[in-house]
Amino acid sequence: MTNNSNTSSALSVNSFTVDTTAPSLSEVTAISTRTNDNTPSYTFSSNEAGDITYGGSCSSSSQTSASASNNTITFNTLSGAGVTGTTYSNCTITVTDNASNTSSTLSVNSFTIDSTAPTLSQVTVVTTPTKDNTPSYTFSSNEAGTITYGGSCSSTDNTSVNGNNEITFNALSDNTYNNCRITVTDNVSNASSPLTVSSFKIDTTAPTLAEVTAVTSPTNDTTPDYIFSSNEAGTITVGGACNSSNTNATASNNTIAFGTTSALVDNTSYGNCTIRVTDTANNPSNALSVTSFTIDTTAPTLSSTSPADNERSIAITDNISITFSESMSAASVTTNTSNTSCSGSFQLSSDSFSSCIQMASSPSSSDNTTFSITPSPKPFYSTTYKIRVTTGAEDSAGNNIASQYTQTYGFGTSTTFPTTAGTEHTCTILENSSVKCWGANTYGQLGLGDTNSRGDAGSEMGANLETVDLGTGRTAKAIAASWYGTCAILDNSSIKCWGRNNDGQLGLGDTNNRGDGADEMGDNLDTVDLGSGRTATAIAGGGEHYCAILDNASIKCWGLNNDGQLGIGSTDDRGDGADEMGDNLSPIDLGTGRTATAIAAGGYHSCAILDNAAVKCWGRNNRGQLGLGDMINRGDGDDMGDNLNAVDLGTGRTAVSITAGALHTCALLDDYSVKCWGDSSYGQMGTGKTFNLGDGAGEMGDSLTAIDLGSGRTATAIAASLATCAVLDNSSIKCWGANTFGQLGLGDTTMRGNTVQGDGSSQMGDNLPSIDLGTGRTARGVITGNYHTCTIMDNSSIKCWGKNNSGQLGIGDTNNRGDASGEMGDNLPSISF
Repeated sequence: MTNNSNTSSALSVNSFTVDTTAPSLSEVTAISTRTNDNTPSYTFSSNEAGDITYGGSCSSSSQTSASASNNTITFNTLSGAGVTGTTYSNCTITVTDNASNTSSTLSVNSFTIDSTAPTLSQVTVVTTPTKDNTPSYTFSSNEAGTITYGGSCSSTDNTSVNGNNEITFNALSDNTYNNCRITVTDNVSNASSPLTVSSFKIDTTAPTLAEVTAVTSPTNDTTPDYIFSSNEAGTITVGGACNSSNTNATASNNTIAFGTTSALVDNTSYGNCTIRVTDTANNPSNALSVTSFTIDTTAPTLSSTSPADNERSIAITDNISITFSESMSAASVTTNTSNTSCSGSFQLSSDSFSSCIQMASSPSSSDNTTFSITPSPKPFYSTTYKIRVTTGAEDSAGNNIASQYTQTYGFGTSTTFPTTAGTEHTCTILENSSVKCWGANTYGQLGLGDTNSRGDAGSEMGANLETVDLGTGRTAKAIAASWYGTCAILDNSSIKCWGRNNDGQLGLGDTNNRGDGADEMGDNLDTVDLGSGRTATAIAGGGEHYCAILDNASIKCWGLNNDGQLGIGSTDDRGDGADEMGDNLSPIDLGTGRTATAIAAGGYHSCAILDNAAVKCWGRNNRGQLGLGDMINRGDGDDMGDNLNAVDLGTGRTAVSITAGALHTCALLDDYSVKCWGDSSYGQMGTGKTFNLGDGAGEMGDSLTAIDLGSGRTATAIAASLATCAVLDNSSIKCWGANTFGQLGLGDTTMRGNTVQGDGSSQMGDNLPSIDLGTGRTARGVITGNYHTCTIMDNSSIKCWGKNNSGQLGIGDTNNRGDASGEMGDNLPSISF
């Protein structure tokens, strides 16, 4: 400076820089246009240092100065609220350098702060249970994003949209899923809260069914129950011909009723019915095949009985059977095995069901259609029995028979006792249908090829007693003895006879005895010629003659005929000469349209029960044994057929069995009383007197008194010779008449029935003792020889008593039995075969 030209010293001016250039800014790293970082970083460059100034909505308290380089700043916290976030598009930066030059405003790139996570919600759950093991699931998200899965579920669907999202889970195994979760992370990595998928169950396994209780088949229930098991609950579908209104199954046993939506058809077999159960996951089970069953509401009927109604000559060993129209319930076909009351659905009675026959065991059946019973003890001979089937019998479907069945006429047991007796010999048919004979054998009547007696010494009975040789393969089914001979009906219904043949009684066309020599029996013994195609059903032996009922219910007789006992209108013997038998031997004329059901032969007379249950007799009548009120023989002239009157048995009375003695006749009537007529010299009429009956007018019919058998007692079988015997309804035996050899079995030789006792009382009725057969033993039938008597007992054993001079009692000696005390009962042995 110069002052008054004084110049100052030079003053040095401090150094300075003149800077008029503002800093230059540029963006280096922009903020992501969308970010969930609400303190985002931003990088810019400045060519000068300076102070940073922020403009717009952005600021930063941590970075206020810039360097002449790249500068990274962090904005103060910015808001990112709202689903779409907050957009920042007005943020600016300026730098003022040290010379206060301010840069141009650097506009920060527009960016959006988004700190809100997506919101998820369930839209469509997985159906539960489901058999789809890749099930679909729908959820909503308010943002697009990436899906992640948690828990037991996964999926290849990984992208979410803003809206509903249907995803498919990857294959899952059968199980319950209750831990599955879904998360959506939006584009700025905001992760939603996990969305819990509602629990669901994968079930790809079908129910398993099994039959528990089939429909009873057949059944009369038109809506029958059926029980099956299922291991799952579900809906029932019935297929095939069946239907049911039961639609819900449980995981247990299930009872359904068929035929509840439409009726099942009677008499129809249902063999194609099926059941399915579809579980709640819609898995259908395999079809369960219902065991075939039949609907049957038709009542069964009784097809037949054996024996048939009105059948006769039935063996007492035959079983009784009934046959139904269809298979029956065996449990419903019952009988009484305990006593004689009429209980059970299958009954047998001989007294119109006032009582019934006790059976050995319950009815048996091999096919549930035919049922058999065996009476115990065995039935009686010459007795009518009726079969009854009650409505208690039901078929296997449960249908009872519509009405009770009772035989109208019943069936008659054989009038031919399987044991027979002649004058001094006895024969029987064994259970194997062979024949054994013992006693006198003078004429070969035992059929053993010699004339030696049997049974009169030890070791001659039992296995040592040979059977009669009837021919190859032949057996016997009926047997009858004359006084000195024997005839048998064989299994082929032919007849063979052996023994005495003086009058042709063997029916062989000569008078030669048979059976008394070697090689006369077996195949060498001819059968009796009964006529073309004719066979025999019953046979009876008289004194020296035989009579047979043929298969056409006619009668033929042969042998001695001196009194017309053959009934052929003459007194000529038949069978003792050639060409007298077969078609040349006429059947007896019994009357117009009449046939025979039973036959009896006495000493010199014969009697038959006709198909109308009347009795006709012919032959010798010197004692009134024909029962016609006179003593005129019949059968030796024109007095047969319609000219021969029936025996008057009393008002309304008919005969069920008949027997002929030497000179008298007895009939078992339909009321099971006994009437006898003819010779009474031995008391065989049982009247207490010895005058004959039937030989004078007014002695028959209602005038002929029935024999007094005891209080309340009736008879079931009768036999006659010189004595008369009856099996009573209590299975005891009473005999009266001749008793010379103890044949009445009372331990003495006193006749019974021929007189009154010393006190004036009768010898009959309750005063006539029953024969002691042994402890617990009862009788099934009785036969009489001329002087001995035999019975078959309830245990099928045989006992005989009376005359025994030839061993006819079969006990190995010749001592009479029954003529002294202590010989009967348990002391009288049964015959050993």
